[in-house]
Amino acid sequence: MGVIRAVVSQDGVAGLWKGAMPGLIRSAILTAAQCATYDEVKRGVMATTGWNEGAALHLTSSMIAGLVTTTITNPIDVIKTRMFVGGKTFSGPIECAAHVMRTDGLSGFMKGWSASYARLGPHTVIMFLAAERLRKYAGLQSL
Repeated sequence: MGVIRAVVSQDGVAGLWKGAMPGLIRSAILTAAQCATYDEVKRGVMATTGWNEGAALHLTSSMIAGLVTTTITNPIDVIKTRMFVGGKTFSGPIECAAHVMRTDGLSGFMKGWSASYARLGPHTVIMFLAAERLRKYAGLQSL
């Protein structure tokens, strides 16, 4: 409650939602990137290697999907984090992105990539391995 009071007193009630839009955009892009990448990589690996449904295929596809997803969402994470930390420093995500570009260049959008992959990589692998297993047990087709 103390943090909520401090945010409201500093930024008003709207401060409780500061940076929410980049968070929502990031979530949508993350999910789309994970699912689309996993599906395409899985098809490509099956066509290239001749592998059938199984743990090796699912593990390989989900690890690559985690790499791609982390790379796609990292710039949004950088902007979102800077907006959360910056309070009223930026009027919105576009201004924040322009600031990152001016101060750090393109590489600034990849700051923290390793830490992001350390979190998102295993999440993606576990999620798809579990989803494939649950679908199998439910008698549904694979993803």
